[in-house]
Amino acid sequence: MKMHDDKNFVCPMHADVTSDKPGKCSKCGMDLTKSKKEHMKMEVTKLYVCPMHADITSDKPAKCSKCGMDLQKVKQKVKTVKD
Repeated sequence: MKMHDDKNFVCPMHADVTSDKPGKCSKCGMDLTKSKKEHMKMEVTKLYVCPMHADITSDKPAKCSKCGMDLQKVKQKVKTVKD
């Protein structure tokens, strides 16, 4: 059974507290963090990165907007996410 599929944020201390937007945990007040699935989505879409500016990424070959260098394909580690 899949639970919380539409919820992108979760409390790090209370996995049952989820939200579709950033916020605070209703039980402990901690900031909700992006779920593991959301982190995986972000990792998968960042396939190319500038060798000089790690904050410049793309999901396809491109040029760095800061220095003009070709973005390089990065090796990805694939993790399985349990539902």
